[in-house]
Amino acid sequence: MRHATLYPKVVQLVNLATKSVEAFKCADVSLDELKDKILTLIPSKWSAPEEVLEQQTSIPLPAEEYIDPPMSQCKGRKRKPKRLKPVLEKDAPKRRTCSYCSEKEGHNFRSCPKRKQDMANGKRKRDEDDDT
Repeated sequence: MRHATLYPKVVQLVNLATKSVEAFKCADVSLDELKDKILTLIPSKWSAPEEVLEQQTSIPLPAEEYIDPPMSQCKGRKRKPKRLKPVLEKDAPKRRTCSYCSEKEGHNFRSCPKRKQDMANGKRKRDEDDDT
């Protein structure tokens, strides 16, 4: 019954405390103080396991510091940084050869002016090859 009463309050406190760093720090300090106060109310046979461990080993346990986890890349392969290429190594865009007229005039098969002209006249390249 006591657990069912305290649990929703603690969950609500945790939800509120995680909204900002300041709220988290305040709740963390307050909960530590509350824990110490409650431990003084509980008989010594119910002491916390951390305190028992500290008493038995005489070595204080390190205080835990909570930080946000690092942001990571979710999907895909990580890209390697590209190296800086010298100006001489950077090539001009390659000139494509037209497969219709076999010229390198900055066009390809689909945008070939000769092909468009032949299509308008009703000729095809195969027809020209058959004539020769």
